[in-house]
Amino acid sequence: VTSFTVIFMFAPRYGQATDPFEGYQLSPSVKTYLVLRDVNVRAKPMNKSIRVTRLKKHERVSAVGKAKGTRWIAVRKGKKNIGFVYDKALIPVINGSFKKPISVNKLVWKQDDSKLSPCDYKIKFIGKKELFNPLTAFFFKFLGGIPVDRSENSNLVDSVVNLFHLDKIQILAIAPEGTRKKVKKWKTGFYYIALKANLPILMVSFDYEKKQVKIHKKFFTTGNIKADFSQLEIMVSDVLARNKI
Repeated sequence: VTSFTVIFMFAPRYGQATDPFEGYQLSPSVKTYLVLRDVNVRAKPMNKSIRVTRLKKHERVSAVGKAKGTRWIAVRKGKKNIGFVYDKALIPVINGSFKKPISVNKLVWKQDDSKLSPCDYKIKFIGKKELFNPLTAFFFKFLGGIPVDRSENSNLVDSVVNLFHLDKIQILAIAPEGTRKKVKKWKTGFYYIALKANLPILMVSFDYEKKQVKIHKKFFTTGNIKADFSQLEIMVSDVLARNKI
Protein backbone atom coordinates (compact mmCIF):
# COMPACT_ATOMS: atom_id res chain seq x y z
CA VAL A 1 0.00 0.00 0.00
CA THR A 2 1.39 3.34 -0.93
CA SER A 3 0.74 6.11 1.54
CA PHE A 4 0.46 9.69 0.49
CA THR A 5 -0.58 13.05 1.86
CA VAL A 6 -3.03 15.38 0.21
CA ILE A 7 -2.52 19.08 0.84
CA PHE A 8 -5.48 21.36 0.27
CA MET A 9 -4.54 24.97 -0.52
CA PHE A 10 -7.21 27.63 -0.23
CA ALA A 11 -6.61 31.07 -1.68
CA PRO A 12 -8.25 33.88 0.30
CA ARG A 13 -11.55 34.98 -1.23
CA TYR A 14 -11.07 37.54 -4.00
CA GLY A 15 -7.39 37.61 -3.20
CA GLN A 16 -7.93 39.46 0.08
CA ALA A 17 -5.43 39.27 2.92
CA THR A 18 -6.56 38.15 6.37
CA ASP A 19 -6.94 41.81 7.32
CA PRO A 20 -8.15 43.88 4.33
CA PHE A 21 -6.93 47.07 6.01
CA GLU A 22 -3.34 45.91 6.34
CA GLY A 23 -0.99 48.29 4.57
CA TYR A 24 -3.43 51.23 4.63
CA GLN A 25 -3.09 54.23 6.89
CA LEU A 26 -6.44 54.96 8.50
CA SER A 27 -7.44 58.31 9.95
CA PRO A 28 -10.10 58.58 12.70
CA SER A 29 -13.76 58.60 11.67
CA VAL A 30 -17.23 58.23 13.15
CA LYS A 31 -17.67 54.81 14.81
CA THR A 32 -21.07 53.87 13.36
CA TYR A 33 -22.66 54.57 9.98
CA LEU A 34 -26.09 54.04 8.45
CA VAL A 35 -26.14 52.74 4.87
CA LEU A 36 -28.15 55.13 2.65
CA ARG A 37 -28.51 52.77 -0.32
CA ASP A 38 -27.46 49.30 -1.40
CA VAL A 39 -23.71 49.55 -1.92
CA ASN A 40 -20.73 47.39 -2.76
CA VAL A 41 -17.91 46.82 -0.30
CA ARG A 42 -14.55 46.90 -2.07
CA ALA A 43 -11.33 45.07 -1.21
CA LYS A 44 -9.36 48.29 -1.72
CA PRO A 45 -10.30 51.99 -1.44
CA MET A 46 -11.02 52.41 -5.16
CA ASN A 47 -13.99 51.84 -7.49
CA LYS A 48 -12.19 49.35 -9.73
CA SER A 49 -11.27 47.12 -6.81
CA ILE A 50 -12.85 43.67 -6.41
CA ARG A 51 -16.25 43.54 -4.72
CA VAL A 52 -16.06 41.72 -1.40
CA THR A 53 -19.69 41.85 -0.36
CA ARG A 54 -22.71 44.14 -0.46
CA LEU A 55 -24.42 46.23 2.21
CA LYS A 56 -28.18 46.75 2.22
CA LYS A 57 -29.99 50.07 2.62
CA HIS A 58 -30.67 51.04 6.27
CA GLU A 59 -28.06 48.56 7.51
CA ARG A 60 -25.70 49.75 10.25
CA VAL A 61 -21.96 49.13 10.08
CA SER A 62 -19.03 49.91 12.31
CA ALA A 63 -16.06 51.87 11.01
CA VAL A 64 -12.40 51.37 11.79
CA GLY A 65 -11.38 54.64 10.12
CA LYS A 66 -11.02 56.39 6.79
CA ALA A 67 -8.31 55.51 4.27
CA LYS A 68 -6.00 58.51 4.50
CA GLY A 69 -6.22 60.88 1.56
CA THR A 70 -9.45 59.31 0.29
CA ARG A 71 -13.19 59.30 0.98
CA TRP A 72 -13.33 55.56 1.56
CA ILE A 73 -14.46 54.26 4.95
CA ALA A 74 -12.97 51.05 6.32
CA VAL A 75 -15.97 49.09 7.67
CA ARG A 76 -16.49 45.97 9.70
CA LYS A 77 -19.31 43.66 10.73
CA GLY A 78 -19.19 42.36 14.24
CA LYS A 79 -15.51 41.73 14.91
CA LYS A 80 -14.58 41.13 11.26
CA ASN A 81 -13.04 43.76 8.99
CA ILE A 82 -14.74 43.43 5.59
CA GLY A 83 -13.54 46.20 3.28
CA PHE A 84 -14.03 49.78 2.06
CA VAL A 85 -17.19 51.76 1.26
CA TYR A 86 -17.31 55.20 -0.40
CA ASP A 87 -18.53 57.74 2.16
CA LYS A 88 -21.35 59.14 0.00
CA ALA A 89 -23.27 55.90 0.55
CA LEU A 90 -23.05 56.30 4.33
CA ILE A 91 -24.25 58.75 6.93
CA PRO A 92 -22.81 59.00 10.46
CA VAL A 93 -24.97 57.79 13.33
CA ILE A 94 -24.70 60.26 16.18
CA ASN A 95 -25.26 59.08 19.74
CA GLY A 96 -27.51 61.78 21.12
CA SER A 97 -28.11 60.19 24.51
CA PHE A 98 -27.03 61.86 27.75
CA LYS A 99 -25.19 60.13 30.57
CA LYS A 100 -27.32 62.08 33.05
CA PRO A 101 -30.79 63.59 32.66
CA ILE A 102 -30.89 67.33 32.04
CA SER A 103 -33.37 69.61 33.76
CA VAL A 104 -33.68 73.38 33.43
CA ASN A 105 -34.39 76.05 36.01
CA LYS A 106 -33.57 73.62 38.78
CA LEU A 107 -33.11 75.23 42.17
CA VAL A 108 -29.79 74.44 43.81
CA TRP A 109 -29.40 74.26 47.57
CA LYS A 110 -26.25 75.50 49.27
CA GLN A 111 -24.79 73.93 52.39
CA ASP A 112 -26.40 76.62 54.56
CA ASP A 113 -29.85 75.54 53.24
CA SER A 114 -30.34 78.77 51.26
CA LYS A 115 -31.34 78.67 47.61
CA LEU A 116 -29.27 79.66 44.61
CA SER A 117 -31.12 81.36 41.78
CA PRO A 118 -31.89 79.15 38.76
CA CYS A 119 -29.98 79.72 35.53
CA ASP A 120 -31.84 82.45 33.68
CA TYR A 121 -29.85 83.26 30.54
CA LYS A 122 -31.88 84.86 27.78
CA ILE A 123 -30.76 84.25 24.21
CA LYS A 124 -30.57 87.41 22.10
CA PHE A 125 -29.10 88.24 18.72
CA ILE A 126 -27.87 91.31 16.91
CA GLY A 127 -29.02 92.13 13.39
CA LYS A 128 -28.75 94.95 10.91
CA LYS A 129 -31.18 97.74 11.69
CA GLU A 130 -32.86 97.39 8.28
CA LEU A 131 -34.47 94.16 9.52
CA PHE A 132 -36.26 96.08 12.26
CA ASN A 133 -38.70 98.03 10.12
CA PRO A 134 -42.18 99.08 11.37
CA LEU A 135 -43.68 95.77 10.21
CA THR A 136 -41.06 93.41 11.65
CA ALA A 137 -39.49 95.26 14.59
CA PHE A 138 -41.91 93.90 17.20
CA PHE A 139 -41.44 90.32 16.02
CA PHE A 140 -37.63 90.40 15.94
CA LYS A 141 -37.38 92.20 19.29
CA PHE A 142 -39.78 89.69 20.81
CA LEU A 143 -37.34 86.94 19.71
CA GLY A 144 -34.48 88.82 21.38
CA GLY A 145 -33.21 90.84 18.45
CA ILE A 146 -31.08 93.95 18.97
CA PRO A 147 -30.68 96.28 15.95
CA VAL A 148 -27.23 97.60 15.07
CA ASP A 149 -26.10 100.03 12.38
CA ARG A 150 -23.80 98.32 9.87
CA SER A 151 -23.42 101.26 7.52
CA GLU A 152 -20.01 102.69 6.63
CA ASN A 153 -20.75 105.83 8.65
CA SER A 154 -21.03 103.92 11.95
CA ASN A 155 -18.61 101.81 13.94
CA LEU A 156 -20.14 98.37 14.46
CA VAL A 157 -17.41 97.35 16.90
CA ASP A 158 -18.11 100.31 19.17
CA SER A 159 -21.86 99.68 18.93
CA VAL A 160 -21.42 96.08 20.14
CA VAL A 161 -18.95 97.08 22.86
CA ASN A 162 -21.54 99.58 24.08
CA LEU A 163 -24.10 96.75 24.38
CA PHE A 164 -21.74 95.03 26.81
CA HIS A 165 -21.19 98.22 28.77
CA LEU A 166 -24.94 98.78 29.02
CA ASP A 167 -25.31 95.17 30.19
CA LYS A 168 -27.69 94.38 27.34
CA ILE A 169 -25.58 91.34 26.47
CA GLN A 170 -23.11 89.26 28.50
CA ILE A 171 -21.98 86.70 25.91
CA LEU A 172 -21.65 87.14 22.15
CA ALA A 173 -21.28 84.26 19.67
CA ILE A 174 -19.84 85.39 16.36
CA ALA A 175 -18.20 83.67 13.38
CA PRO A 176 -14.65 85.00 12.88
CA GLU A 177 -15.10 84.52 9.12
CA GLY A 178 -17.91 87.08 9.18
CA THR A 179 -19.93 85.00 6.70
CA ARG A 180 -21.16 81.46 5.98
CA LYS A 181 -19.01 81.28 2.84
CA LYS A 182 -15.47 79.95 2.61
CA VAL A 183 -12.92 82.72 3.19
CA LYS A 184 -9.14 82.95 3.05
CA LYS A 185 -8.81 84.94 6.26
CA TRP A 186 -10.85 85.97 9.29
CA LYS A 187 -12.48 89.31 9.85
CA THR A 188 -11.04 91.41 12.69
CA GLY A 189 -14.27 92.72 14.23
CA PHE A 190 -14.63 89.97 16.87
CA TYR A 191 -11.04 90.60 18.00
CA TYR A 192 -11.50 94.34 18.53
CA ILE A 193 -14.82 93.81 20.29
CA ALA A 194 -13.05 91.59 22.83
CA LEU A 195 -10.11 94.00 23.09
CA LYS A 196 -12.21 97.14 23.65
CA ALA A 197 -14.70 95.43 25.99
CA ASN A 198 -11.81 93.81 27.91
CA LEU A 199 -13.38 90.36 27.49
CA PRO A 200 -11.83 86.93 26.77
CA ILE A 201 -12.29 85.08 23.49
CA LEU A 202 -13.54 81.50 23.75
CA MET A 203 -12.88 79.65 20.50
CA VAL A 204 -15.42 76.96 19.52
CA SER A 205 -14.65 74.77 16.51
CA PHE A 206 -16.83 72.32 14.58
CA ASP A 207 -15.07 69.22 13.26
CA TYR A 208 -17.34 67.82 10.56
CA GLU A 209 -15.21 64.74 9.96
CA LYS A 210 -15.23 63.58 13.59
CA LYS A 211 -18.66 65.10 14.31
CA GLN A 212 -17.27 66.94 17.32
CA VAL A 213 -17.70 70.39 18.82
CA LYS A 214 -14.56 71.55 20.58
CA ILE A 215 -14.58 74.32 23.21
CA HIS A 216 -11.13 75.75 23.83
CA LYS A 217 -9.62 77.68 26.75
CA LYS A 218 -10.25 81.37 27.28
CA PHE A 219 -7.90 83.66 25.39
CA PHE A 220 -7.21 87.25 26.43
CA THR A 221 -6.15 89.68 23.71
CA THR A 222 -2.82 91.51 24.02
CA GLY A 223 -3.35 94.19 21.38
CA ASN A 224 -0.88 92.50 19.02
CA ILE A 225 -3.44 91.24 16.53
CA LYS A 226 -0.92 89.43 14.32
CA ALA A 227 0.53 87.39 17.19
CA ASP A 228 -2.89 86.80 18.78
CA PHE A 229 -4.43 85.61 15.51
CA SER A 230 -1.61 83.09 15.13
CA GLN A 231 -2.45 81.66 18.56
CA LEU A 232 -6.18 81.55 17.85
CA GLU A 233 -5.67 79.86 14.48
CA ILE A 234 -3.48 77.19 16.08
CA MET A 235 -6.33 76.36 18.49
CA VAL A 236 -8.67 75.38 15.66
CA SER A 237 -6.15 74.11 13.10
CA ASP A 238 -6.77 70.42 13.86
CA VAL A 239 -10.42 70.33 12.71
CA LEU A 240 -11.94 69.68 9.29
CA ALA A 241 -14.41 72.43 8.40
CA ARG A 242 -17.61 71.74 6.45
CA ASN A 243 -16.46 73.64 3.36
CA LYS A 244 -13.26 71.53 3.17
CA ILE A 245 -15.04 68.17 2.91
